[in-house]
Amino acid sequence: MGAWGGWFGAAVIAAGLATCGCGLATPGAKGAQAAVDRDVTLAPAGGAGAPALSLSLPGDFTVARSTKGADFDLHYVTPDGGDQASAHAVIYVGRHPTSFHGKPDAVNVVAGKVTVRGEKVDVYSFDTRPDVVHKEAVLKGVLPGTSGLVVHLAAGGTSREALDRLWTQLLTIRLK
Repeated sequence: MGAWGGWFGAAVIAAGLATCGCGLATPGAKGAQAAVDRDVTLAPAGGAGAPALSLSLPGDFTVARSTKGADFDLHYVTPDGGDQASAHAVIYVGRHPTSFHGKPDAVNVVAGKVTVRGEKVDVYSFDTRPDVVHKEAVLKGVLPGTSGLVVHLAAGGTSREALDRLWTQLLTIRLK
């Protein structure tokens, strides 16, 4: 899979993000000029019955695509120009998330906790070959009153710095 790495890279490439330029979010500045974080809205794709969500993204990232699954929505976040493998994320909104840190190719798994909107959340950091770092968390308290919907954040990339910048902003997700 090269720099995209294992299961996560396969999902992103299968979704067509390696070449997608559809930019559903408001376009930001390209490359090194993009230093300002910006708020984006994740419109429901129609698979989960989810409400609109919003979050802040680093200015050099965009929501490249949103898709509807059988009973879930997926939102793909990629760099807005530049190295597509440096950091990327999938935001799953549904009732049956699949954890990636337990997959056979996940190594160096480290569990930690963060607080997101008052909810203590398990965050898993791990690596896959070749040299791809990942983070994931399932947020259960972001969508109160939505009959069990959760938000699963999964991010990975070849640049720890870019991944950390993206991850910090993914944790700002909230109801619109």
